[in-house]
Amino acid sequence: MGEQVLELGNEELKKIGDYVQGHLSEWIREANVIEYKTHREIELIERMVRVEEELKNQRELMNLGFTTMNKRFEDIQAQMEKRFEQVDIRFKQMFAYFTTSFVILAALMSLYQFLG
Repeated sequence: MGEQVLELGNEELKKIGDYVQGHLSEWIREANVIEYKTHREIELIERMVRVEEELKNQRELMNLGFTTMNKRFEDIQAQMEKRFEQVDIRFKQMFAYFTTSFVILAALMSLYQFLG
């Protein structure tokens, strides 16, 4: 089985090139190669836009959450400061009562020794 070799000259190659060039755009349209590529690119761009919008929404929700947490921490800190002030007032009152009681007790003991 021998192979036949077909040799083409420049003129035949030019005819083939002209034929291919003349029909190439038609073949591409039939294959929908370009339409598929542009349609796919449009889908990808739309998808990127949706992802970017979702990321923006997530960022806004996170910022809202952080703002809410900061407000809550500030409220808790204010409540703690009020409680510490109340404890400080009670401590001062108790110290004043103990001091007064000690002074009265010392005066009574001195009076008892003086009279007794």
